[in-house]
Amino acid sequence: MSINRADGIRADYSEINSWVIGGHSLGGAMAAEYAKNNFDSLDGLIMFASYPANYQDFVDFPIPILTIIWSRDPGAVKQEAFYDAISNSASLFVIEGGNHRQFADYNFQRDDGVANDFSRGTARTILDFIRKTLKTRDNQHPSLTIF
Repeated sequence: MSINRADGIRADYSEINSWVIGGHSLGGAMAAEYAKNNFDSLDGLIMFASYPANYQDFVDFPIPILTIIWSRDPGAVKQEAFYDAISNSASLFVIEGGNHRQFADYNFQRDDGVANDFSRGTARTILDFIRKTLKTRDNQHPSLTIF
């Protein structure tokens, strides 16, 4: 996996002119690095149960950052610390009852935490939050396509 993998996706969909990048866990850390190097061509960064290696690089970041955390994720403490460091230029959304792997599709891992059931309603709530919080460069709420 490469931090610049998004370049190929963006090239394949060149008709799209508004991009937001995000990722879960390590994917979020990689998305943050990509955003740090490409913020001038992005409209936002979404961190799903994630945080970058260096919080200070994202203080007063020039594009919106959304931090989405499950309350039962054992990593929530570090994710919240990231949000606290960047709260002047970010939004936080905490989902009660979920654990780390509910943003992904993999088998249980030690220390994932115990979760409540994930429902379509929860997914809709997350997408609604993203739509309401992010705006494109022309101040419009973006349509979302998940790759």
